[in-house]
Amino acid sequence: MRASVQQGDYRAGRDGERELERIINQQRRLWNAKLSDGPHLLTTYASGVLETVWTSDEMPGGVAWEVDAYVLGVSADHTKAARYVLSGLFRRAGGDAIQVGATTVQVSVESVAGFDAALDVSGGSVITQVQDDGAETMSWSALMYVREVG
Repeated sequence: MRASVQQGDYRAGRDGERELERIINQQRRLWNAKLSDGPHLLTTYASGVLETVWTSDEMPGGVAWEVDAYVLGVSADHTKAARYVLSGLFRRAGGDAIQVGATTVQVSVESVAGFDAALDVSGGSVITQVQDDGAETMSWSALMYVREVG
């Protein structure tokens, strides 16, 4: 039976560990540099408060994340709608994810001023939240893009 790794191709000892760590980190970056699985769906029932539509995996230490959220909502009777594009920068500090600066709202179109969307943190994760106006039942969809460096 032929070995899958040719003798001498894999560096032994500390060099081998560094190479393996580099490969794992490269694969993690490639996985994170795309749209997350989704869309992420949530129905809000006239609550008038921010509710979480997406929660990221735990953010690893020593990295920064660029997070973009593409949020779309429509009322149950299809007479009202909202659309948001949000961007934020996040890093890990002391075990928790923190946001660097404020969320940039690239697009905010809404038929009712009480609708809203936001990026935030919860423990070691990044979250996307949506809000109805307290009177409308809304169906929300969020597409998430996460890019990692570190």
